[in-house]
Amino acid sequence: MEDRSHGDIACPDSIEAYSEPDEYVIEDSIQIFRKYLVSEWTRTKTPYGLDAALAKATTSGPDCTERIFLNAGFKAWLAYFLATPGEGHFEGRQAQVEAMAVFQNHSIKDRRLTAERVAKIIPHSTVQAAISKMLQEPKRRRLLPPTKD
Repeated sequence: MEDRSHGDIACPDSIEAYSEPDEYVIEDSIQIFRKYLVSEWTRTKTPYGLDAALAKATTSGPDCTERIFLNAGFKAWLAYFLATPGEGHFEGRQAQVEAMAVFQNHSIKDRRLTAERVAKIIPHSTVQAAISKMLQEPKRRRLLPPTKD
């Protein structure tokens, strides 16, 4: 099984690692998150580690990336969760790992802006159906902040 633990990468040590926004990195990051929302959902089960990562996100500080995305809505958080490197192997993985590492060091403001933009992406119908199914689980719903999805 793929290890979906995210370690401590979601909370950079520096509160504002970059003072100037880098639109290219932000756009690259949005495109990484976007592909998980607009591509057909082919999974038959809930992604491995989702519940543990969701529980961790709910207890993370407000400036942690995972919490920023969760506050933007479950859809945005799911895209973040799927995009954050696990142990899986796929074409383009190294570039995605590098892009996500750079993204983690962006300012809180830029990460919030990115999360808000990801939350506005209209998902593929199969992704929306999967999200709806995931949100039917009562213990999962209890972990969520007031909904924006």
